[in-house]
Amino acid sequence: MQQTHHSIFVELSIFILSDDGHPASPVLKDVDITYEPVLFNGSFTKATIYRQPPGPLVDEAWLALGTRFASVLVPEDEAEKYGIKQGQVKRMKEQGGGFFAHIGVFHHLHCVDIVSTCFVNVGLLPQWWVKHVGPFADFNTVHKCRNFEAIRKWTEKHQSSRENDKAERRPGDIVLPDIP
Repeated sequence: MQQTHHSIFVELSIFILSDDGHPASPVLKDVDITYEPVLFNGSFTKATIYRQPPGPLVDEAWLALGTRFASVLVPEDEAEKYGIKQGQVKRMKEQGGGFFAHIGVFHHLHCVDIVSTCFVNVGLLPQWWVKHVGPFADFNTVHKCRNFEAIRKWTEKHQSSRENDKAERRPGDIVLPDIP
């Protein structure tokens, strides 16, 4: 069952890229995001790499999707148009400043709850008759998705340096009592 969740997780994460309910993003400024039909492999019997038992190849596949990308940096003069507020985390001024932010899809790869409740897929899953089983949904359906690879490449190129980029808390920054 866990293997099935991994594949559904990846497929839903890619599907959420079609959501237009978020504020502007610097990705949209630099990447001509095209929509393309994507045939999902939702079959329970034809496993993808994401439905394999844990191991180095599976880990490599997840890493290739961008699950460990670092934050990107948003210039201070562009922050407001992207929904970033003064008082949120910034890189040290000596390093060029700017706000640290994550590109949503790469965070969503970790968050099944967001994928399942906020980015609800209302597409149809027709059924086939399956010998010795009866009616069974066909999860191998085509979806209209944003070009995931273009967004993955942009984020990989624009991520901050985990080793070198340091945040600084400044007077006036907002400190929350709990993790939001």
